[in-house]
This record gives sequence, structure tokens and C-alpha cells, in this order.
Amino acid sequence: MSLQAIALVVLSVSAARQEQMVILIPPDGVQGKYTISQSSIPDGYLAQLGMVVVHALFTSTPATSENLVETILRITHPDAYASVEKNLATIVRDNVRNKVTTVFHPRRVRADAEGMVVRIEGSYSRKVSSTDTVFEDRIYDLQFALDTGRVWFVSLARHEGAFDEGIK
Repeated sequence: MSLQAIALVVLSVSAARQEQMVILIPPDGVQGKYTISQSSIPDGYLAQLGMVVVHALFTSTPATSENLVETILRITHPDAYASVEKNLATIVRDNVRNKVTTVFHPRRVRADAEGMVVRIEGSYSRKVSSTDTVFEDRIYDLQFALDTGRVWFVSLARHEGAFDEGIK
């Protein structure tokens, strides 16, 4: 094998191992600079992205409910889009019809970039019109996906166990 052929093989293997870098502008609320590759994401970025989603979902008034749809759907994975959109439409319809105001005050957040999960614990309040107000502690698990270097929101579920249970 000639020297040129060896050099070409080395360059080909080297090029195949390199990952593509894309500059992403994160949603409002994510602070700092992070490096996201096709296969990894920093815990800090994931935690902040989880906070953006929880804030959009659970800190709203009837007047701002529509904005949550745009914020969340912009970062929702295409495979989860229809389901998330349907759930958001139900939330917005309820908030507007019943004049619901919600506030979520996070106390703790933990991100597991390997499992692409963010767990957030906080205090939730829901006020309907000017009469009924509900206060309760809640823990949410947010599932994300990393697809070709982009981080996507996939789902949200209430976590019923202890905060530290089942997450790194």
C-alpha cells in the first residue's frame, strides 16, 4: 500500500470519528454556554431546559396560557408532538374557560443526562377565578431525547415517590 493510500485511510477514519458541531440558540431561560454533541449533553443544560418547560406549563394565567403552547411545542420531539399538543390544548382550554392561574415554585432540580430525565420538586398553587386555591407539593419527571445533537422534550409525568428515588 502506498503512502498516499495509507494517509487517505487515516484521514477517512479520522473524519468518520468526528462529530458535527451545530450552534443552537436555546430557549429563553437557559443561561450559559454548553457543548452538546450527538451523544451527550451536560446535566446543567438539561436541568435548565427542564425548568423552562415546568415554568411554561405551571406558571400561567388565562392571558398567558396560549404562550405555553408555543414555548413547549417549539422544543417537542416530532414523535411526541401530537400527544403533547393534545395535552397542552386541554390545559389551555381549562385555564381560559375557568380563569385558572397557576404558579410553580421549584425547590430542587436534578438532571440525569445519561437517562435524559429531569426531576423537579416544588410548590404548586392553582387558583380558579378568585375563590378556590389549591396548594400542594409536587414532583415532576420530564423526559427528554437527544437526537442528532438537538435536545427535545418528550413527556412529563408526576412522580409519586421520594425525590431521590430512581434518579442519579
